[in-house]
Amino acid sequence: MNKILFNFSQKLTITSLVIKVAFLSVLVFSLPQSVKATESLEIYNIEMSVDEGVAVISWRTNINATGRIDYGLTTEYGLYIDDTSADSRQHEVHLAGLERDVRYHFMLTSQANGETVYTYDSIFDTEDFSDGEAPVLSRINRPYTTGTRVVLQWETDELATCKVYYGTTTEYGKTKSISGKKEIFQIIIDKLEPDTEYYYKVEAKDKYGNTSSKINSFRTLVNDEEDREVLAVSRITPITNNDEGISYTATDVTWRANKLSSGTVYYGTSPDRLNKKVNTENTWLKIDQSVHLTKLKSDTLYYFRIEAKDIFGKKVKSPIFSFKTKYLATEIKPASVNVKKLYTKASGLFKTTGNQIFAILNNQKYRISNSEILKRYGYSTKNIKTTTPQALANIKDAKLIKDAVTNKVYYLAKKGPDKYLKLSIPNPTVFSSYKANKWSDIVTVASEDLANYNDVKLVKTKNSKAVYLLVGGVKKPFTSAKEFESQGYKWSDILEVSQTHLDTYQTAS
Repeated sequence: MNKILFNFSQKLTITSLVIKVAFLSVLVFSLPQSVKATESLEIYNIEMSVDEGVAVISWRTNINATGRIDYGLTTEYGLYIDDTSADSRQHEVHLAGLERDVRYHFMLTSQANGETVYTYDSIFDTEDFSDGEAPVLSRINRPYTTGTRVVLQWETDELATCKVYYGTTTEYGKTKSISGKKEIFQIIIDKLEPDTEYYYKVEAKDKYGNTSSKINSFRTLVNDEEDREVLAVSRITPITNNDEGISYTATDVTWRANKLSSGTVYYGTSPDRLNKKVNTENTWLKIDQSVHLTKLKSDTLYYFRIEAKDIFGKKVKSPIFSFKTKYLATEIKPASVNVKKLYTKASGLFKTTGNQIFAILNNQKYRISNSEILKRYGYSTKNIKTTTPQALANIKDAKLIKDAVTNKVYYLAKKGPDKYLKLSIPNPTVFSSYKANKWSDIVTVASEDLANYNDVKLVKTKNSKAVYLLVGGVKKPFTSAKEFESQGYKWSDILEVSQTHLDTYQTAS
């Protein structure tokens, strides 16, 4: 977690805020091998005020101690600030830039003489107020233009309603609105004239009436030939036993359409009963699509069909394909295998005030994704101890993981508070191309556990600006930032890899 710095020079307009602070219970947590203080550390006299978008929280300790607050919109917190008056009895922190009309959770922590004391989860609510700033329009993109239609996409930095003014002159003359308050927008403008220059203005307005806009233009194609092109899907995976992404309990279904579209995958264990479905998650229509199927049974044949829908509302169904999940011996014959010996043994199980559980493996913390996985490792909830986010933050993340059955090694990339992506490390040469990698850091985990992580799809190297999409064992370079954004990908999902690693993927023709 990064330390958050705040700027107090800006004056914010805010109505009075109602503070609802839950009862603060204090738990003393002594770390192993700590030196017991002669006087037990205590937190008391907790006070808080919130005004003009800034919360001021103070507390006292009975002896000189450090101070810290963890806070956020959930009990996982995610943000923290250290008290600058270290080793003091009086502690105070300022939280600025609070969101409007939301509930915040927070926890106070102090340390002294090897002893840690922290409060249980506490709550305050902010009231609605205007920051006086208009929505910021960004990533305005025009991914698709035909003779009679255009697709526009953009984002705002806050919830807003949007309109598009357009016409053949800068006076516009026509308007198209998007209903509801959103942060990601897409609009299809139809009934345009071929081979014609159009001007447009995107206008965003927040709930307080603050408005911003951006102006641009486009030219339609000379005819409507592309409008009449029949929607088709291709490059469907998985359809062979060599396709990547098939695991014991999950797989990625991917495909490419010849025009912007959304899609749904229908699947089941019988071609006559595709009774389950997963929709594409992206808000923007894209050319390349994928969905992640989970909670599948190992060593089982599944059938699936893709249904795509383009910007004209036309649909196309693919033939029915099939794939088979991998065979998991420990699942089929559990009596013949001691599953506990397959995996790296945990030296401890911990959780914070939230629901996330972490196992300590080789002095590294590894997140246990769900209760079923916890049972898979043979762990019991009785062995889980509660600790502070600060204590866990001092333990490095497990980033090198090995499949207990296949012995394949993966790099686990953290891309958000609860978002992890995995990337296969195919051989020792690639492993050694990363200076930070140590063989002793590899931890062995269950195949079902690995199936819960999506694969890394976007990569680049340190010395190049080129970004690649990984699909089916090949890398496809993006030709421009516009192409990248038009397909709905996020820059934050890009993983930097070594040149040696990148070279193991063939380049798509």
